[in-house]
Amino acid sequence: MFGELVREYRRASVLTQEELAARTGVSVRGIRKIETGVVAAPRPSTVRLLADAFNLAGEERERFCGSASRPTTGAAPGESTGCACGRST
Repeated sequence: MFGELVREYRRASVLTQEELAARTGVSVRGIRKIETGVVAAPRPSTVRLLADAFNLAGEERERFCGSASRPTTGAAPGESTGCACGRST
């Protein structure tokens, strides 16, 4: 589950949910919902912010982002169904 992975990276980075929220601009409630699985497939932009906060690069970043991919069923026309996880600018 993506939320468990986020929690693992957050703890490995020695960050509280509040500190991760401050680094990413995602609310503490949003971080909590991701970690507990209430939000199983966050927006690609949120995943990129998390990957940036954890300083992920290369294959590790791709694995992280790939684990958050949204299911392809039910996507609106033109909506991205996966995470374009290139480094945000």
